[in-house]
Amino acid sequence: MNGVVTLTDPISETVVGRYVATTGATRWRLGVPDNRNAGVRALEILVEPHLHGAYIAEARRLSAAAAGAVAGLDPADRAATVRAFEANAGAVTSLIGALDRAHVITPIELVVVGDERQATTRTAVAWARSRGVPSVHLAGSVPLGARESAPMSVDADRAIGFGERGRRWFLAAGVPAERIRTRANPGFLTLAQLARTRETVRSAVRAECRWPGDAEVVVLALHDDALRTAALEAAGGLRARRPNARFALIDVPAGQAEQQALAQLALRCGLTSTDVVLVTGDGDRVIAAADVVISADSVRSFQAQICGAVTVNVWTQASWLGGPAFAATDGICEVRPRDLGPTLDALLGAPDLRGALVANGLLALAAIGGVPDEGSIDAIVGDLLAERRVPTPIVVREPRPDILMYIGDYRHTSAGVRVVHRLAHLVNLVGGDATVFARQTHPLWSTPRRTWRITDRTIVVYPEVQSGNPMAAKRVVRYVLNVPGKIAGDTRYADGEMVFYYADAFLAGAQAATSELLTPDRLLSISVLEPDLFFNDRSLERSYDCVYLGKGEHIYERGIRPPQIAAAFVIRRDERNPWPATREETATLLRGCRRLYTYDRHTAAILEGLACGVQIFFINEDGSVEPYETEPVDYAAWYYDLTHVERFYRLVRERYPE
Repeated sequence: MNGVVTLTDPISETVVGRYVATTGATRWRLGVPDNRNAGVRALEILVEPHLHGAYIAEARRLSAAAAGAVAGLDPADRAATVRAFEANAGAVTSLIGALDRAHVITPIELVVVGDERQATTRTAVAWARSRGVPSVHLAGSVPLGARESAPMSVDADRAIGFGERGRRWFLAAGVPAERIRTRANPGFLTLAQLARTRETVRSAVRAECRWPGDAEVVVLALHDDALRTAALEAAGGLRARRPNARFALIDVPAGQAEQQALAQLALRCGLTSTDVVLVTGDGDRVIAAADVVISADSVRSFQAQICGAVTVNVWTQASWLGGPAFAATDGICEVRPRDLGPTLDALLGAPDLRGALVANGLLALAAIGGVPDEGSIDAIVGDLLAERRVPTPIVVREPRPDILMYIGDYRHTSAGVRVVHRLAHLVNLVGGDATVFARQTHPLWSTPRRTWRITDRTIVVYPEVQSGNPMAAKRVVRYVLNVPGKIAGDTRYADGEMVFYYADAFLAGAQAATSELLTPDRLLSISVLEPDLFFNDRSLERSYDCVYLGKGEHIYERGIRPPQIAAAFVIRRDERNPWPATREETATLLRGCRRLYTYDRHTAAILEGLACGVQIFFINEDGSVEPYETEPVDYAAWYYDLTHVERFYRLVRERYPE
């Protein structure tokens, strides 16, 4: 059985479903598995991260570029830059491996995407081209006014759009005419079917809502809180002038708190529970029953026209900048929020005007493919069938070691935990298959949770605080992040275990724990100092000192407190009551700190303080204080450096070949 990959908008779901039913292909789509749909499997990019080939070089380039960019940015721009890089790199690198894995399980015959503005869809198209798999860009929306129709790059082998407008849009994007197909929009099929029985639907909806049979129905298809407020205020004034007016607010969140808030808002606007209905489920039937639909969404606007309702698009400054922006001939009224009341009054009082607007809108629909029917969907499926290709024999990728990081849940209060989680992320970034034995992971890192058993070939990485070999692994790596046995764990490791150490300060302890000679290439220094948080902000005035207790808290509790820390803020990493409570709060505190005193000589707090430009002082057990001297370090470059990770991955593969 072959497979099809889909990264499409909901508007194309009907087409994709028909294609799968016709071909019997296994469908892979981005997201979470849907157990209700047999044959649908998910490309779970958060649990199947792989990266290889040319993308390793690209990851290195992105890493270097991000580090350079961060170093030169103003403090206010650093966070957004780093977060964007982390999120983009994680999604792209994970998707590539997920596609490769799906291709091995069910050879992929076609890739269908919906919007190549997204990094994931562009990556899927690039993957398809590199693997000889055909790809189709199936439009997920309707080209609107000129500002929202700015061309984008379309790299898929074939483009399928909606009507003459869709064809012109793809031409403007540089797609050759021979690669373009135009059809009716499948997303409008349900509304087209409802439109055929409009009067029956209108009567049924009025009865369900307990409205009069001659009620004038206004649907509020809005998601923005400010627009909902403006629309409900206009509805309250309209209800006073037009006793038969009734209102339905669709696409309402399912949460009880959100519904209560909307109900209270409607009451403040002068609407009772009999005047307005909150619709949490499918709003298509309510749109089919409407006289007027207030929307800020292009799809809802055209759906209303198909059903014979007039659409009023709320026009704001945000609409002017980001759309939707309708053409003058689309038959859609565009008004500002303050003009909603008079506009609704005028439309409800002028049925002839509403009829003319609907007729004009139906003419506009012809330019985007017209009103769809079952045959139009089959036409698009036929286009897809014509493009698919029986996959060539699959070349199994070079085997890569299965690596499990035996570590607890990700938490900001433990530098050791953060280091091991980031090691898993970076191993995946350079082409490995690393998972973590944890429930909680970093939201932006490629650290898939282990949900399957290990094998004799699995390489298990234990931190030095872990005693023994609880996974009974045949292949063990020990990562020494502190003096062995000082916090927990063994002071002597089993023969055959491969040992790496985090810093030179731990080399002697690591060497004493193993019979194998540890050479400098076993140094594995991983930074978890987020450069968007921990940096020297010279614009701030440093007005206070801090003291970090860490693993020396027992000294502090014995009353050994030199006078220098009398007025210092006390930083605790207690798991139950840490202060500061988040990484962001810790960084903010350190950026304004003059001096950081610490009872713990082996803590990430020292590096965090240095990165923020803080002077560091050690407090000894006798209460004496000594300054910490070190050479300057480029912490942003260290954070993105892959040198140690690439060496680690190479040495592990040499030690434990597949």
